[in-house]
Amino acid sequence: MEFLNSRKDKPSHVVRVLLPFGVYPKETVSTDDSILFISDEICFSIVPYSEDEVDNEIYYSEVEWAFFNEIKLYSSVLLCVDRDINYLRIYPFRYPHYIKLNGLKEVVENIESIKSLLEKTIKSKGKWIKEHNFRAGNIYQYSKENFLPPISGGPEYDLRANAIRPELQKLLYSKFDTSDHLMLRGVSTLIRSAMLSAHLHFMEEAINTTFISLEASFRIVLKRLEKNGKKCPSSRDAAQYIADVFYLKVTGKYFEEYYESRIMSYHPESRFGIFPHAPLMVDDHYHLFDDLLELYCFLICGYVDPKHKERYEKYVT
Repeated sequence: MEFLNSRKDKPSHVVRVLLPFGVYPKETVSTDDSILFISDEICFSIVPYSEDEVDNEIYYSEVEWAFFNEIKLYSSVLLCVDRDINYLRIYPFRYPHYIKLNGLKEVVENIESIKSLLEKTIKSKGKWIKEHNFRAGNIYQYSKENFLPPISGGPEYDLRANAIRPELQKLLYSKFDTSDHLMLRGVSTLIRSAMLSAHLHFMEEAINTTFISLEASFRIVLKRLEKNGKKCPSSRDAAQYIADVFYLKVTGKYFEEYYESRIMSYHPESRFGIFPHAPLMVDDHYHLFDDLLELYCFLICGYVDPKHKERYEKYVT
């Protein structure tokens, strides 16, 4: 078994290494057609290959970082965690590999071969380019040693027992619609915000990326309200909708407590003044991140943790 040279070779699946900067469940996660493989030596994902077409004439991006099916798998794992108990961070390597196999059964049968092939690829000396008479280093050799998995000398993975709710993960995966590009943008920026938070000197960027995820969720809620018959829904309508879902008291507009922070962070000069650094609190990331985990879980599959209703009933009685 060998990896294909490129997407032009018509792959069936995409393989991507998961880096030690992440925090992963201790057990392998399997779906109907994808796998998040977990081991002490190396963790990686395998999903069906897709073309990821976007029906938008002006769309163009050179910063795509994952295929839609990968975002679907990563988000289903990230969103099913109970933050009262545990924490996860999915941190994929920048470049993928392509393989050609016949369905998930064959993927499972070859999982150890894929693991060995990844080890061989990471440790390889690169490829000799005959026409240019030089050896190009492999994509992993361009990274720092401690950036790579333990199988190649990197640090240990942070693997968490009982980190996911398996039935909820399967529900999220089955309900995720990869043709919903607004949802894709919302959950992908949430995944990226967690990645950035692994590096404390990028916490400002982590918070700003979480704000983008928040904006996507707002637009999703407005569309849902319109679909339910609400004409020209407002930010207050969106706040009321979420409050009703999670048994909360309405406090104003949609996540209004983050409004000023967003303005002052995005605009170096605004009506609030001029700031040499973004006037943010680290908790702006952690609190909002936790809220968005539960919000996107609801938006994708309709799940609301029973603890919200229990706390409300306890409060009102």
